[in-house]
Amino acid sequence: MADIKIRKSVGKSGKNAIDDVKKIQELLNKHKSAGGYAALKVDMDCGKKTIAAITAFQSKVMGMSKADGRVDAGGKTLKALNDGAGSVTPASGGGGGGSGGSGGGGTKTKPSTGGGSGGGDKELEAVGKKYLEAGERLRAAMEKVAEAKQGIAARDAYAKALDDSETQLETIQRNLPTILAAKRRAIEEANDDRERKAAENLIEAVDDAKRCVDKLSGHKYANPLRRLGVRDCERDMYEQYREFKRLIAENLDQIARIDRAQPRAERAIKLILTAIAAARGINATAKLGLQAKVALFENGAEAAEKDMKKLKKEMDRLSKAAKSA
Repeated sequence: MADIKIRKSVGKSGKNAIDDVKKIQELLNKHKSAGGYAALKVDMDCGKKTIAAITAFQSKVMGMSKADGRVDAGGKTLKALNDGAGSVTPASGGGGGGSGGSGGGGTKTKPSTGGGSGGGDKELEAVGKKYLEAGERLRAAMEKVAEAKQGIAARDAYAKALDDSETQLETIQRNLPTILAAKRRAIEEANDDRERKAAENLIEAVDDAKRCVDKLSGHKYANPLRRLGVRDCERDMYEQYREFKRLIAENLDQIARIDRAQPRAERAIKLILTAIAAARGINATAKLGLQAKVALFENGAEAAEKDMKKLKKEMDRLSKAAKSA
């Protein structure tokens, strides 16, 4: 009989791959009498009973003073399990691996009634393989479910950001006419103040001119000085008038810029709001797709889980059949 091999460690602090655990449980059952432990249920689960059986085998059969309760791939414990198992004839035709016979006393076992242990082992191995495949399907489906749910959460966060932006822009859109109208009024009010100031300066210049003319009217050099004084006053009045026109033109230009800015700003806001609406539609469609994926993957996971339960029952049945044979 060829030696049983495992890929990774089984037992305490071991990797405990399902197919490896199954092999070790079957080998341990062939040594239950020599090891002084009860037959194990071949359930592919490395629990306390399996670890205790490994420890007992190491202590009582191998004589290890410090049993570690673990079977390593290619280690001494696996070699001892294989060496001792060669002289034992499996008792059952099921997947128990010969649990019906004596582990190491050299006594003959009852002939198998279930068609031979080879066929039973193969059947249990095939079911175990399907169980592993179903478990892999379940794992992959759950990973995809988690990934899709993360995508949905990200889409929800993006939708909230769009909603927040839209709310802010709509507020600006509502307030824009009021803000620009207030700015326009401020300019117009400033314009009125400047206009009054310019008018006052102009009136003052005219008064100065009149006083200058009156003062010089009786001077002996009245004629040339009068002309000179009048020209100075006229020059002052002209400068005041030019300043007055400049201020008026400046304020009117500011008002015109505001009048031009309002429709441009409103158009820009409308374009952004349109873009947000389009982005929201795309985001909602993507979220629906992710939700459909979640439902699909969850259905796949549920189907895989059902398959695993059925296969587990089948493995239990085969193990019981092996023990009762």
